Amino acid sequence: MAYSTLKGYEIIMVKIKRDNGELEYALNFSIERLGIKNKLHSYWNIAQYPPGDYLNFQVWESSMSQVSAITAAIITNLQEQAPLFSEVVDNRIPTVFVKKGLYKNGKLNLEIINKSKASSLVFEGNKKITELTTLILFRKTLV
Repeated sequence: MAYSTLKGYEIIMVKIKRDNGELEYALNFSIERLGIKNKLHSYWNIAQYPPGDYLNFQVWESSMSQVSAITAAIITNLQEQAPLFSEVVDNRIPTVFVKKGLYKNGKLNLEIINKSKASSLVFEGNKKITELTTLILFRKTLV
């Protein structure tokens, strides 16, 4: 996980290795519609987005050059519709995140990247036993 700068905007970039070994690349960003101008946001955590009226984009391809070209075309199109701006954000990418995970036989195994050397982690989530059962929320502090 990193960010890519396209047409002057920092956009979250993700490289995903599929089960078959093939790589996929994705750029994810949102456009906050502000009337006479628009603001580009790109965060890993959805909670970082301020309330607003958004257009959301997820561009996936098998090469970074394809993803970049498509995203650049989208940005150009958006710039032709209204002025577009963004702000520099220090915590755009988390320093602690799940690199990969596997859920098997009722157990969740996660490989966690801890770039900040955090000493604890609050793990929050939800699960369902089946699609029709009640959602079960959980929260656990890992040390």
